[in-house]
Amino acid sequence: MADFYSRLAMDQHPELPPELRRLAWLDMDSDSGREYWAAMNLMGDYAAANHAVIHQKIAKALKAKVLAGVENHHNFAWLEEHNGKQVYVHRKGATPPARACSASSRLDGQPRLRRPRQGQRPVPGIRQPRRRRLMSRTQARNTFR
Repeated sequence: MADFYSRLAMDQHPELPPELRRLAWLDMDSDSGREYWAAMNLMGDYAAANHAVIHQKIAKALKAKVLAGVENHHNFAWLEEHNGKQVYVHRKGATPPARACSASSRLDGQPRLRRPRQGQRPVPGIRQPRRRRLMSRTQARNTFR
């Protein structure tokens, strides 16, 4: 889905130089923009529901009680208010847990993790997966097939 709409946005902005083509956008007042918004939200809801089912099944199998949960979409956009204006904010990639700090709320009431600013300390006790990973995901997948 993302590739389709990315290509559509790039096609709609041929004026962009090649190095900026991946930053192309869709007009959210156009049919394609509204279609993308609806599809992206559907995919986000689907992923969140999938995660909820997986977490419930794991908790049941472990006979564990879930104390809290956090849903953190990645490669997703939200309609937010900044400086008194409604703007679309796209976040590419999940927030690394070790850099996350306390959450603010999105418009739907879900928590949103934010990265600390330059010079701020990461949350203690949470490791940074990318720094301590023994092998890449691709390498692990090829090793343990």
